[in-house]
Amino acid sequence: MHHHTQGTERHSCDVLVIGGGPAGMTASVAASEAGGRVLLIDRGVAGGGQIYRPAGVGDRADTRQV
Repeated sequence: MHHHTQGTERHSCDVLVIGGGPAGMTASVAASEAGGRVLLIDRGVAGGGQIYRPAGVGDRADTRQV
């Protein structure tokens, strides 16, 4: 069991997911459907993560193989 304290609030969960992008949201849904109490934490004000990132900014398309 994980515990998270934010300000004066304390939350308990079975699964703690960091990041509300596509993978984090998928993991949260799967854990919840399996019966877990899930807490998803993201630095943004809304989930979505890389879904809302403009193409070519921080993706792997601009990296080079060495």
